[in-house]
Amino acid sequence: MAIVALAISGYLIYSAQSFSEKLVTKTVTPRNEMDEVPLGSVQEATQLLGKVFNWVSPEKNGKPVPLNKSILVILKGDSLFDLYVPEPRLRDPITNEFLVKNSIPDYRSPNVGELDADGDGFTNMEEFTRGTNPKSDQDHPPFTDHLFLRERTADDYIIKLNSSLDPYQVVLLAPRRDSAFVQAPFPKNFGFKDPITRQINERFVAQSFVKKDIPDPVLGTKDASELTILDRATNNTVVLVKGVDKNLADYFAVLEFRHKEVKEIKAKKGADFYIPGVATKFRLLEVEPDSALIQVINSDGSLGEKLPIAKR
Repeated sequence: MAIVALAISGYLIYSAQSFSEKLVTKTVTPRNEMDEVPLGSVQEATQLLGKVFNWVSPEKNGKPVPLNKSILVILKGDSLFDLYVPEPRLRDPITNEFLVKNSIPDYRSPNVGELDADGDGFTNMEEFTRGTNPKSDQDHPPFTDHLFLRERTADDYIIKLNSSLDPYQVVLLAPRRDSAFVQAPFPKNFGFKDPITRQINERFVAQSFVKKDIPDPVLGTKDASELTILDRATNNTVVLVKGVDKNLADYFAVLEFRHKEVKEIKAKKGADFYIPGVATKFRLLEVEPDSALIQVINSDGSLGEKLPIAKR
């Protein structure tokens, strides 16, 4: 160990003796002998630093594409769509703002309007049309938007004034056959036998009778006497004309609730009903072959908005 230490020390001493020979002295030009400063170049450089440059964005297919900020540009066919400007619309009629503001997924998909971003059963197009939040299943269009009329059905109840002499005969033609006699003075309750209990159900109130004849090309005159009655089942006033069938049918609407799955609802005209899974109560006001009219029943029992229902 001592011999190794002596050898290293000897080498270091030897190297130190030649250290001064390895140093190189750099020659520096004295300040008073330096070249003249190019003031023109200095001034030009200073002016260049203070100059404001207007950046002109490059264009692609005639559309500016700024490089100093991030933008959402979609190439669709040969056209570019900037989703941060109103026009042109990438998924017309849905606005670009609606797609970007709500971060609609799959906006590149051609059928994005038919998709349901929040899984609430309403499409992006329906949410856009109604102005609701397509990313919140708590904010959606009204459920009645998915309610349609399939058909109108009826339980026929046909009656006819059969005579114009007191007592006045009123016959029931459907759903079964029966007859009743109404005798003055009025008002007078009357009705037909219940097929099960065999008891007379006094559904009607005879209110007045008018003897009436009208011209007839064959007979000369025709008996068109009128018996006015009140239908207590519907609270409607009905005029029976002698010899003319009057259908007091109970009309029903067969509705379809097409929300995630198709559910059938049968509602009677004038009666209340519920949509499956919806707490609101509704009333069927009118039902025609091609349309229906319903009304919201508020929680306090008051009548709310009337809503037309189209046939699907």
